[in-house]
Amino acid sequence: MKKAFLLLVISSSSIITIGQEISFSIAPTLNSGFHFRFVYGGPNYATKTGFSTTLDYTFANQNRIKFGMGFTYQLSRVEVQPPTYLIGRFPHNETINLISASFKSTLPLKNNKYLSFDPLLTFQLKSKTQQSVDDQTGLGLSFAFGKKFFMNKKVFLAIEPRIWVHHIIPFIDQNLPLRLTSLGLNMKLGFLY
Repeated sequence: MKKAFLLLVISSSSIITIGQEISFSIAPTLNSGFHFRFVYGGPNYATKTGFSTTLDYTFANQNRIKFGMGFTYQLSRVEVQPPTYLIGRFPHNETINLISASFKSTLPLKNNKYLSFDPLLTFQLKSKTQQSVDDQTGLGLSFAFGKKFFMNKKVFLAIEPRIWVHHIIPFIDQNLPLRLTSLGLNMKLGFLY
């Protein structure tokens, strides 16, 4: 009985994993903060560099759109430039560390190109109370357009410009939330099973 059960588990897991895609990616990013509406008298946020790394898993299905999940660590830096009327305040950099779970949906296009739309569940690590950039814990979105370059039938490299917008729906009630927005060039190594 144990042998039959073990054989059933091994055979079903091997059948389930056919057509799956696992990928690892890194991306240099440009980061800034936006209120997405006009704010008078507040600080400005200048663009700074950062990086992102992601582990993605895409499920096999018979539909045109592929679904999956991913986990991302993102290190973002933003330069805060206080308003000119605040004397004695100087521009300074703030660092934001984020961990996100994404619920991937990918639309394959012709010539190994694809569109990706990923809702994000983001948690900010080590949010300081004196930081002027709001805690980015909440729901966000990520969009990408990419192209896969197959090295063989099972291994591919992909390049995708990607934009992340965090904190669209904050978990903390705020009147005027600042949304960390990042633009990156994602370089992906993937494996098909």
